[in-house]
Amino acid sequence: MSRRIASAAVAVVITGLLAGFAPAANAAGVASGGTNITVAKAAGHKMTGKTVVAKKAARSNNNSRAAAYEAAIVKQTNAYRLRKGCKALKVDKHLKLAARRHSDLMVKRGELSHRLKGEAKLSTRIVKAGYKPWRVVAENLAMGFETPRANMDAWIASPGHKANLDDCRLRHIGVSVRFGGGIAWVTQDFGVQR
Repeated sequence: MSRRIASAAVAVVITGLLAGFAPAANAAGVASGGTNITVAKAAGHKMTGKTVVAKKAARSNNNSRAAAYEAAIVKQTNAYRLRKGCKALKVDKHLKLAARRHSDLMVKRGELSHRLKGEAKLSTRIVKAGYKPWRVVAENLAMGFETPRANMDAWIASPGHKANLDDCRLRHIGVSVRFGGGIAWVTQDFGVQR
């Protein structure tokens, strides 16, 4: 049975001059189909992404495997960004905490979404985890990829996720990988502080 992968991106920008949220970019989905999901609401706008299908499912619930997967995502993200002329991202414990809480909730509910029912929006989750004050935050999600490389390749192939990876304004990263039902659930949170 193939696993559905949702890899939707959201970028939310807080401007220093305006009191509200303004979307940095509309998240574009992967061209290989799936269903639209709402990933954020900012300044009255909805940003959406798409789900894609993974050919292989991760098979381990091993915590050391999750830690290795997380480290590989950070390493591959930074290698990709350096090739694009961006600075490497520094791991931030607050973004990692926000990502972990979100991945845990997705596993618990068996649902991949940037905002689960009853859950705070990304900007609030980031602040509750201690990442403040912030200027820009973004998030990529994925589920079911066997390897970090396959996960990264899917994000790079998706315009919305790639936009987050290519955003040279971002300075920090927090990644969480949780295994539920033998499937990898990945949250990649980004930010830059004021």
